[in-house]
Parts: sequence; C-alpha cells; structure tokens
Amino acid sequence: MALPKQYLQRLDSLRIHYEVVGSAAASPTPTGTKVMVVSNECLAVQGQPVLVLQAARYQVDRHKLATIYGVDADSIQPATPTQLTAVGATSGHVSALTLPEDTHVPVVLSRQLVGRAALAFDLGAADQLVVISSADLLRFLRNLGVAPRITSVEGVAVQED
Repeated sequence: MALPKQYLQRLDSLRIHYEVVGSAAASPTPTGTKVMVVSNECLAVQGQPVLVLQAARYQVDRHKLATIYGVDADSIQPATPTQLTAVGATSGHVSALTLPEDTHVPVVLSRQLVGRAALAFDLGAADQLVVISSADLLRFLRNLGVAPRITSVEGVAVQED
C-alpha cells in the first residue's frame, strides 16, 4: 500500500524534510540516523479527544494524563469512532501528521520525543513510515495552530529497546 500523497504534499508545502523508510524503523534511516517509532494514541478525556504522542514502546499512563488534565483516570477512555473522525482518522488510523488543518484537538507530546533527529510516523501504509525531526514535528503542529503540552505520560514498557 502506498503512502497517502496528500500528506506528503502537505509536508512538502511546509518545507518539512522527511524520509520514507520501511516499517522496520528501529533500524537506522538511509542517512544512518537511529529512528524512534512514535505511537499516536487518541483518547477521550471527559468526552473530548486528545492525541497523545510518545515512544511506541510504552503504554500511556492514564493516571499521569489524568493529573495533567485535572480529572479522574476513569474519565479517560479510548476515543470513539466519531472522536477519531474529528482528529482526521481514516479507517481507525490516527497520526499527528494527518491532523486536519483546522484541528482544535489538544496534543500531548512526550518529553522523550523532544530533541530527536528522527521520529517515525505511520501514515496508514502498512509497510512504510515517514521520518521527521522533533523540531519539524513542532513546526508542523504550530502550523496547525496546535501548541502541544510537552510532558511525561509514559507508563509500562510494552517493547524492549
């Protein structure tokens, strides 16, 4: 399956440097940079969608997220199909790089991602990932009018490094 061209064209229009790599992105990019795969998880916090970006090897700690929003952890649930549509999800797939241009969805960005040269995002192609720097990710989000909350939301590791 090919990467959706409209998302790559959007990156091009913003002059964001990216590389397309195979899904085994734990290996270095063609330029030799070690890649961190990013998990894009959409959760509902008191019924409102929130996009959480963190290293894919971790689960979101809902207690930490609840503390950030000043709510009870039980009020954080997986996003519904309607909420996923609001964040530009297609076929249940969500990514920071596919957010609609007029998004008003809050984004929580893990501190672990800041300062990284190579963050890999799944844009819906099963065998390819798009790699950008954290600086370009922040610039991309700012272009959408999104000011991410940069904090720690990592819970239990679900993968080894």
